[in-house]
Amino acid sequence: MISPCAKWNTSGITLVGEREGGISGGLDDSLFYPNSIFFHKNSNTLYVADVGGTLAFPLNGSTTAGINVANYSGIAVIYVDDDEDGPILYAAVNDIHVCRIEKWKYGASNGIQVGYELRYCTGIWVDQEKNIYVSDFFRHRVIKWSVETNTTTIVAGRTDERGSTAKHLAYPSDIHVDRTGNAVYVADRGNSRIQRWTKGAQEGVTVAGSSTNIGNNDNTWITPNAIWFDDETSVIYIADGTYSRIQRWISNTSIGHTIASGF
Repeated sequence: MISPCAKWNTSGITLVGEREGGISGGLDDSLFYPNSIFFHKNSNTLYVADVGGTLAFPLNGSTTAGINVANYSGIAVIYVDDDEDGPILYAAVNDIHVCRIEKWKYGASNGIQVGYELRYCTGIWVDQEKNIYVSDFFRHRVIKWSVETNTTTIVAGRTDERGSTAKHLAYPSDIHVDRTGNAVYVADRGNSRIQRWTKGAQEGVTVAGSSTNIGNNDNTWITPNAIWFDDETSVIYIADGTYSRIQRWISNTSIGHTIASGF
């Protein structure tokens, strides 16, 4: 568990992609345009969705080479879960005007489409019951696909309704579902805020940021691109795309603290 009051180093270290100007499809330790990352705790492996495919980098200190686990160039965001055969990759693949969700089993040469096609996906999550959540960016909503019933429901926002009220979202850029599946945290990029939608709710609650006050202060930003919710401490970590910083928001506080910046 990471303490909510943990002190962070003022400089970071490069884990993968040390070669400058990495070329898609080139060396296994080079990256060209990484879109998304996911750390798989059980295997101590960092997964990176790059423009040339998704690579898995074991963080064991013995090698910096990655293993290509999904050789497809259109993968935008990823989530890694477990099944009886090992890690399983869920990938949102954005093609022209359509997004599909694919499931890549360990060692597979192709992904299997699950759920229905969407417009443009920017975030993906899988809960303990294997239900899949996706943020549908241009349609201003978050949907949930049930693996049991093969149906989708809207769990945040309203389809094709962009707005700043508690009922609406505007270009949701990322999501995180808590371990109980009772709350979805949404990076509401167009409204410069983080929303929490509880199960069955018709409105979201702002837990960080503001749709009416934007900037680069401790309590504001412009474009929250990605989020991570710590189930142990209820701390939210936010990637601020405009001001190139990572902020930490402690539960029930009105300001955040920058723990990394200068990217």
